[in-house]
Amino acid sequence: MNTFLDKINENIRDNKILYLTIFTFFTVGVVLGIYTVFYMSDLSRNDLASYFNNFMTVIGEKPIDYKFLLTEALRNNLLLLLGVFVIGLLVVGAPIILILILFKGFLIGFTFSLIINILGTKGIGLALIAVIPQNLIYVPCFIVCSAFSIQLSIVKLKGKINKAHQTKEYMSQYFNLYIVCFFLLILGVFVETYIIPNLIKFIITKIYV
Repeated sequence: MNTFLDKINENIRDNKILYLTIFTFFTVGVVLGIYTVFYMSDLSRNDLASYFNNFMTVIGEKPIDYKFLLTEALRNNLLLLLGVFVIGLLVVGAPIILILILFKGFLIGFTFSLIINILGTKGIGLALIAVIPQNLIYVPCFIVCSAFSIQLSIVKLKGKINKAHQTKEYMSQYFNLYIVCFFLLILGVFVETYIIPNLIKFIITKIYV
């Protein structure tokens, strides 16, 4: 694991501009998500507020449906990871990967902002618990994987231009990275499915209901 982290740190040092670009796209996505909530029409905001309040009532009164939450967490995160992986194998994958990172940031910003917008300042704690813990695992994984995928895409492009340029040496490292990130995402899915809902349920039943 230390060797893996050393390689990641080395990759970050050697590709600072790329990582800064990816992080900028992610940050822009978060900001867009936040502002989308503030500039929504009153009708749309009221519909979402009604849905969210019903959700709070349900989660406070009914048992947690872990199977549904597990399916959603796997679908939302592993499909995104798979998408970044596959797109990295394409010569023109870099712009698409940046759009996916932008979208990931948008979802986080939108969710966080929506909770606070509905509940006010007392919703800050709930928003932090609902959004932050699992994304402390997800976001670094997606950023690192996106960087490696963009690098591979660039390497493959150079290979098209220069036939002597080799890509095989990158592929082994590429697959190994995704294997590690896959297991890290499984950890994030476990947190999102079995830990976060119980924390939310506890807060809702003790504070908001």
